[in-house]
Amino acid sequence: MTQPIFRPIAFSFAAPAVLLPLLVCAAPASANPPVQRAEALALEVADNWIGAANAWQQQLAQEPNDSESYRGRTLALSRAGAPYVAQQLARARPDLFDDAELYWIAHRAAALTLSFGLAQRAALSGPQRFALTDQSLAKQQAILATYPKSAPTQFDRIVALRERERLHEAVALYVATLAQHGTVPPYASIAAAQAYLTLRQPERARDILLPLVGPKQGRSESLRAEITLAYALLESGQPDPALDLLDQLLAETPTLAYRGLPGIEQPNADYLYVAVQAALLNLYADRVDIAQSRLHRLRRQAPFNSDVRLAWASLLNYRERRRAARDEIRLVVVDYPDSTEAQVSQADNALAQGDRSAAQAQLAALQATHPQQRQVLRLARSLALQQRPTVSSDLVVGSTGSGNNADTTLEVLARSAPFSCCTGNVSSGAATGDWRAIVHWSRAAGGHRQSTSVAGTTPPDSQTVRNRRGAGLHYQSASVSGSVELNRADGPSATNGVVLTLQHELSDAWQATASYDSDLNTLSAATYRAGITAAQWQTDLLWSASEAQRAGLELSGQRFSDGNHRATARLWWAQRWYSGPVWKFDTTLTRTQSAATTNAAPYFNPAAQSETSLVFKSDWTSWQRYERSVHQRAALQIARYRQSGFASARAAELRYEVVWHPDQQTAVVLGTSHGSHPYDGVSESYHNVFLNLNWIVP
Repeated sequence: MTQPIFRPIAFSFAAPAVLLPLLVCAAPASANPPVQRAEALALEVADNWIGAANAWQQQLAQEPNDSESYRGRTLALSRAGAPYVAQQLARARPDLFDDAELYWIAHRAAALTLSFGLAQRAALSGPQRFALTDQSLAKQQAILATYPKSAPTQFDRIVALRERERLHEAVALYVATLAQHGTVPPYASIAAAQAYLTLRQPERARDILLPLVGPKQGRSESLRAEITLAYALLESGQPDPALDLLDQLLAETPTLAYRGLPGIEQPNADYLYVAVQAALLNLYADRVDIAQSRLHRLRRQAPFNSDVRLAWASLLNYRERRRAARDEIRLVVVDYPDSTEAQVSQADNALAQGDRSAAQAQLAALQATHPQQRQVLRLARSLALQQRPTVSSDLVVGSTGSGNNADTTLEVLARSAPFSCCTGNVSSGAATGDWRAIVHWSRAAGGHRQSTSVAGTTPPDSQTVRNRRGAGLHYQSASVSGSVELNRADGPSATNGVVLTLQHELSDAWQATASYDSDLNTLSAATYRAGITAAQWQTDLLWSASEAQRAGLELSGQRFSDGNHRATARLWWAQRWYSGPVWKFDTTLTRTQSAATTNAAPYFNPAAQSETSLVFKSDWTSWQRYERSVHQRAALQIARYRQSGFASARAAELRYEVVWHPDQQTAVVLGTSHGSHPYDGVSESYHNVFLNLNWIVP
């Protein structure tokens, strides 16, 4: 803790350390008490407090009632790292000490207790790890009750409150102490900044730490300050300065400790720590390729280091290689079963895979040992959100041309909180899963447009509206999800229907999906007005190298009630070319081919059609504050469309949307799209506005 300048003891002259050998040789200690006193005072001037305490003890052996020797021994023991003994001696003879001396003795005892408390917290788990920190806080409180303006104890108390995770008290004391004394030493300032950062006030943390980064305050304090500052900069919306700061710190940190000293030269633990933090900061800033490259090098340099392995697992989770991340984390847990970080990573991974039951079991174990740990509290909040009911809605208003979709659609899907129909054994790896009740309502409306290949009799401004209401169950586990829904449609072509879906995560790279809808509710108005319905089946096979590279094959078929069958094949490839904290850029190349059994239908139904399209997508972050953010997205699609019986023609679409996350529970997407597409050789323009809402019910 603090190292204050202590008040001189019992003499006012400055005895240089060079006099010590002369004093020692002048006479044997047992035979000359004045020489013993001089020796003790010289040892104090040389900051040899253990030797001074021993010299005063020898003097006391000669003169047991000597008050000066009693005082000297007590104060030297306090400075020599034995404040508990010094405090016992001072309590036995308080009349020999003034208030300042009694304060420093008590302060050093409380500071040593806090040092032991920090080590205890790192070594133990459960509430017992705070035992010594709580003792230190009690001692500090007693000291401040007697000496209310004692700055060193206030400084130490900021650290103790931060370590005890009483963060609001820590920052309140920091503000009060700064106002009272005008300055706070670096170690306490860093503790206050860390508390501010945990409380999601990164600007306050940044402003505290910026003055500490220039002049070095000691290597360990500099590392703590600069790494905390880097995270404060990132979380306050300054990713570039944050990354530059850690890159500079990494360049200044030697790779080896005790370089050039044979036998004791070894890898520098500080370098590895800074390198891991620099890689993670790039990951959090969405510079994923840079983070992966750095972690690859670190895995070669330190393959068994737990920090490196957990950072690699975080990267795998981000890149959607969740099973590989799970396997890596499990190995770390085997090697380091008491690692809180490994246990939290394991629960995070289970939650990312949709295995809520496993995450819940792991969270319960963590809460039993680390109930106030910041990562445990964050995990508890995330899990609590996944246990809530959800509502999603999609509204599209506009016109879609003469195609096979409704002009205006509204779809609302509500899911209950999850419940378990059966219980699996999480520890043995048995499958577990959750069920949700679902309620589904969709509404489709559109003006009737007759295909140019069929004579029409319906007025072009007539509207057809169809509602479909359904209810069912949804199941979710770590690798399998599915749902079943029974529904009823009204309006034209009223009928009962069923919707079935099944999704299986075959591996990190492969995912298969199958679905069946016996009564589509998104067909064109002309289809329903003619009394025609359609059922659709669809299968998808998705390959994913990472979040930045995907490809898929989709096969689907529609069976119309008028006897027409339509088959469609779609092949696509998506690539992210650039990823950063503000801007991302992707492209998607798609080839679609379809054919129908008949061309004579009262809706747009070419015998064969194909389309090749390329979409350029851009996403940039306008503002972000933790879970709250505003993103803008734009996409340009250019395509070449071919319909049997007509020449190929161009199609295009421009899409723009704003994505708003006002909190962790809500996502709102508002956008518009405009484009043109040929139908029966004639290019038709279309436009629409859409609004999507996803909400986790509080």
